[in-house]
Amino acid sequence: MAENGQTLRADRGGFDRWCIAGFAVCSALLLVRLLNHSFWRDEAQAWLIAVHAQSLADLIILQGEGHPPLYHWLLYALSGFGEELWLIKIPQGLFAVGSLALVWFATPFSRVEKLLISLGYYLSFQYGIISRPYIIGFFFCLIYVCWYSQWLSRPALAGIVLGLVALTQILFAFVASALCLPLLLAWWSDKTDWKRLILFGVTFGICALFSIVSARLSISRELLDLYTGDGLPVSELARSMIRQMTVTFLHGIPMERWALTILVCGLLILSFVSAPFLGLVFVLGAIAVSAFVVTVHRGAPWHNGTIYVLLISLYAIGYARMHSNLISRSAILGLLALSFLGNIRELPASLMTPYSAGEAAADLIAELGLTDAAWAAYSDQTATVTFAALERPAFGLKCGCTYTFVDWAKLRLPSRAIEENLQNFMERAPAGEAYLLVSKPQLAEIQKILDDRYSSEQLAETGESRVHNETFVLLKVGKP
Repeated sequence: MAENGQTLRADRGGFDRWCIAGFAVCSALLLVRLLNHSFWRDEAQAWLIAVHAQSLADLIILQGEGHPPLYHWLLYALSGFGEELWLIKIPQGLFAVGSLALVWFATPFSRVEKLLISLGYYLSFQYGIISRPYIIGFFFCLIYVCWYSQWLSRPALAGIVLGLVALTQILFAFVASALCLPLLLAWWSDKTDWKRLILFGVTFGICALFSIVSARLSISRELLDLYTGDGLPVSELARSMIRQMTVTFLHGIPMERWALTILVCGLLILSFVSAPFLGLVFVLGAIAVSAFVVTVHRGAPWHNGTIYVLLISLYAIGYARMHSNLISRSAILGLLALSFLGNIRELPASLMTPYSAGEAAADLIAELGLTDAAWAAYSDQTATVTFAALERPAFGLKCGCTYTFVDWAKLRLPSRAIEENLQNFMERAPAGEAYLLVSKPQLAEIQKILDDRYSSEQLAETGESRVHNETFVLLKVGKP
């Protein structure tokens, strides 16, 4: 049985002309989108953190990031070649194209399935072109499932590969833990030597524990009370979790939400009718991810892509059984098609250069000739607030950053933290005057703090953004 660790279906397509053509076309489309993509603020934030760390040790625990350090370590090594932000596209492109190569030349999937995965919402867009750690987790998941049958005799390597999955992003730690279960069952069924189990447990356990500790997770008391206290009932928590599980496959699909939610739930159930143990593994992993997102992380919808990655990984592990069953195969194709349609819907917008708040602000600064000024940038992304003292106002800038969690109960940064960060910046600024780029929705609060301590003058603002908190106002601040 495939889910008990036996050899995967051997017909992988190989390097036939159709696979080579499919890989070439999908890679070309991905690279065009990647090169055309303007940077989002969180992409620049990760780069700034890595560029200005003094050592790898500085990146082990990052307040406000909530993720393990593997991605930041990679960026730290890359920063040795320069400080320009575009450099982060290099590892992004390598891991994305590497993932496509694994899909086309190493997975057991059919050609249609390979095409749908390659042109799906996550690999071709959200994880493939936006520079974040998710594509690294995707890549190592594919490494794990493509050579799944080899791990029975190589427990240490299996632990290392899954450990790297866990270290890429905190939600991938749940995926890695779920992917352990089929391997553990296979060892149990084969009455394997206990030394293998211990060796695997030690290697993976160290990585998983480090992933959790370095992410500095803390459950929000307010969010839990919202669902279990006098706020929303537990039934609402369950509905929210179901929505998190299904929205993974519904990006950009303009149809009634709950009708599609029921459809996706049905397809997920049918996918594992021929592999019930793998179905149980999927349910446990999906529940872990969705519960974490709902009660702790409160992240954006694309974080649920880890559920999509888990589905593909388990399908590869149980491919011999699941693909031979018409119901399972058809359900999987339906889910992959939904992801493909979501990507098609996003394609026109992603091929257009999107608004970039950072670039718009840099252009404004250049127009005013303020390239040698002391700078700070303040913005509220709801989840995290960044306050940065900039030495150069452009991408590739040097930055001494203070990252502060939002007051989760009110979904905003406490005023005392804003005031403290602002005061720290002004103390570092040279004598005379300094400049602030302030997110427009936060202007009134920042102006109130400034009026109590400093003189300020509004100089200009960037163009209106499609995202409400990505329009910035430029302030000139005088020190007392």
